[in-house]
Amino acid sequence: MNLKDRLNQKKKELGKAKSGASNLRKKFEKRSESVLQKTYDEKDERSKGTSGKTIFNQELMKEYGITDFSNEPGDNYFEILPLSYSKNVPYHIELPIHFGVGMTEDAFVCNLRYNGKPCYRCERQQKLFKTNSSVTDEIKKLYPADRATYLLWNRTKELVKNEAPNYNIEIWAAPKTKIHAEVQGLVRDKKNKRTLDISDVEEDGEGRTINFEYIPKIKGKKDSYPDYKSIQLLERDTPIPDEILEKLDILYTAAEDAGFDNPVEMLLVVPEYDEVKASMLTEYQDGDETDTNEVEHKEKSKRVKPQEKDQKKPVSDDEYMEQLEELTEELTAMSSIKFKMWCKKNKYEDALEMDKEDAIEAIIDDMYNNKTNIFGGDDIPY
Repeated sequence: MNLKDRLNQKKKELGKAKSGASNLRKKFEKRSESVLQKTYDEKDERSKGTSGKTIFNQELMKEYGITDFSNEPGDNYFEILPLSYSKNVPYHIELPIHFGVGMTEDAFVCNLRYNGKPCYRCERQQKLFKTNSSVTDEIKKLYPADRATYLLWNRTKELVKNEAPNYNIEIWAAPKTKIHAEVQGLVRDKKNKRTLDISDVEEDGEGRTINFEYIPKIKGKKDSYPDYKSIQLLERDTPIPDEILEKLDILYTAAEDAGFDNPVEMLLVVPEYDEVKASMLTEYQDGDETDTNEVEHKEKSKRVKPQEKDQKKPVSDDEYMEQLEELTEELTAMSSIKFKMWCKKNKYEDALEMDKEDAIEAIIDDMYNNKTNIFGGDDIPY
């Protein structure tokens, strides 16, 4: 009997009996349709952002009995838990994370994309981008990865290995593209144009069990990456246990008392600028990063000098700045498709690796720094 059949059998055995053991379940509101719709609409967008250091406060996690979610090779099963009693709080938090920083491969929340503050790693990436003619491996390494963070009830050992259920809460910064976007594609009822609240704790509600097959990275193989296959939503065979709800109640209260909207934000460690810088310095020989000015000088020397490019018509500085301002407005107003076409036509395909806002800034900076006359007259090219 396969696992799906076993789940269905277990559900039939348990029936629809009400536990009635706690009124705590009634405190949880189903996520509002507007919150669920927003979650679905933004499933493919980028966030506005191990060994060694982690992004969560390990002492707080230990205090509240929370552990990191760890994928098991093969089938995995878990339930996503709500992050608040309120219907207006989604069941996930999006986080931009810099992974593999420094010799100990630290992980840091990206300050720039998370709260708009300076991020040393992003500054380094931007400088390298402006002085390279293409997106190098070094530049790609410095991008933050998008993650959708859940609190969850892990049921893999229970359903795969027939072990007794555990009542622990785990936290997972899940890959946004491979997990979160796929899940959001499944929760959408396209016929009725509504989205299921898969974190719903009501016994006969919309809550679902998430199942996927995890394929680990092959050790020693450079181009091997973890993968997630056959993601599906299953009818719950049992309600979220009262033991889990009681732990959530404690977490919600602690987060609220500390001034946070949800427990994930309470557990999150947002690094200082200098902390990220200090970690990055260990990536370089003798713990000393190559001077930024030296890097820029070397990279610029590789580029074609402005006077060697085809300049069709000289323009004054005032005219040039005015044209750049107009171009910035035009690019900002473009749709994603039109912006992509513009970048390809004007040989800025590398900018498509970035967020649109960052890409436009990098393009304009590149044009200004190289004083490139690409306009061919008074018209802005398309």
